[in-house]
Formats: sequence, structure tokens, C-alpha cells
Amino acid sequence: FFFGIMEVALGVKLCTLDEEAKGCITDSGNGKLVFKSRRELLEAGFPVKESHFEFEHVYQDQPTSQMYEELLRSVPNAFMNERQNSLIYLYGEKATPRRQCLFGTSHEMSEAITSTSGWAQVLLKHIFESDLGNCIIQLQACTLGEADAVIDLFNLENKEGCIVDSGDCLAFGKLAAMTVTDYSQVVKALHVLVENVEDVVGSVRNADPDSSQVSIHKECECPCSPYDPSHVVFSIKKFENQEAVDEGCELNSIHFVVLGDSERLHFA
Repeated sequence: FFFGIMEVALGVKLCTLDEEAKGCITDSGNGKLVFKSRRELLEAGFPVKESHFEFEHVYQDQPTSQMYEELLRSVPNAFMNERQNSLIYLYGEKATPRRQCLFGTSHEMSEAITSTSGWAQVLLKHIFESDLGNCIIQLQACTLGEADAVIDLFNLENKEGCIVDSGDCLAFGKLAAMTVTDYSQVVKALHVLVENVEDVVGSVRNADPDSSQVSIHKECECPCSPYDPSHVVFSIKKFENQEAVDEGCELNSIHFVVLGDSERLHFA
């Protein structure tokens, strides 16, 4: 899957299911990848036989903790001390562990947060290890689905979440905002978030298997869940004081965006 940190780096982690798939992508070193189309695709009329891509970072078997240390370790300090805004996005096919890299799993949330936990957990841990002063940290999260449907991931019963037309950026309104003042509150908030993410993703996984809306291939035997086009947006916002919170005037923010599955749908 692909991941990016705006104005910092663009990278790719190679996630393949079988030897045949591995043969389609070759790491030639120095961040250069070569993609070669399968014979079946070419025979079916796929227009590209071979393509070349360049990335600043390429990962294969390296742990996600190494990816965090090399790409995200500087984000907490920049967020707290340099008033920097950050956007971190992940993109890939349905079987790639994008959400797991970001959030970890509910099982992991029952354990101590370590360098191998989800990136959001580790990043927030480092934020709360710094001096917050009088600043207030708030968390918000939602999924953005088809027809711009918004699901509040901190309160699944909230049906009022919506997109706000702010003119120059994508913003959400009427979402639950979790104010966290210490790391113990962060752990509790993220536990709720992770469980809700798994519930929402699970509802797609358990959808009617006969529905063409969740099928990618006519016959798919791969061990993966159905197609899910929805995006997950997780925001960390910093406010100067309670008055700024009441007025909605944040100092800066970090946004994690897990984009929906990248496959093209097959409609029967």
C-alpha cells in the first residue's frame, strides 16, 4: 500500500499474497519499483505492459515500528513546538493492513502501548510525553462513505455527522470531540475508536455476499474481506485554551486519512 506525509515523504510498503503477485513488482533499489502486468491482464486488453515508479522509501518485510521511526518520529515535536499541520494518508487494496498500521487492533489496545502499536497510538504517546502547558488536545474520527455518508467513530449512535462546506478544505461538523488531558484518557478514547472501526469494517465484511456492490471479481477465492470504498479520517487538534475550543479555533492539527479500497468494482 501507499502512504504519504504531506511535504515530508512518500513511501510504499509491498504487501503481496502469493509468489505470482510478487513477480509483478520488482524492487530495483534506491526507491525504484518496476510493475509488470500479468499475462492475463494483457490478454484482456490492459493497456500497460510495464511501468516504473520512484519513492523516497520502500518497505517490504520491515516492521511498522521502523516505518514510524523513519517517517513519523518528528511529527509530535513539530506539532507541539512548531505549530506544524500534518496530513498522513494510507492507500491500497482491500487486503493491505492500512487500518491496522494506523490504529492497531482492539487486542493490542488491551496491552501496553509499545513501538509496535498502531502509529496513532505511538504518536499520541509521544505528544503527551511533551509539555502541553495550557493547550487542550481533542480527538475526532469518522468514516466518509458513498454518497458522502458520515459515521462518527467515537459515537456510532450519532447520526448528525456531516460534511461542512468550508470553501477551501474538507471539514466535518457535529462529530463527537474527545478532549484528552493525559495519556490514560488517550488510551480509553483510542480503545473506543479501534473497537468502533472494527465494528464498522466488520459490517461491510459481513454484508450480503451476493450483492454486486461488495464484489470485486465474479469468483474471488482470496482470503480477504469485500470491497469497502469508505475512508477513515482521524484528527488530532490542539487548542490554546477552553475559549478557543468553544470558538472552534484550533492552533494546528494532525489528520490521518485511510483511503478506501483501491480496487475497481466489478458489476455483474
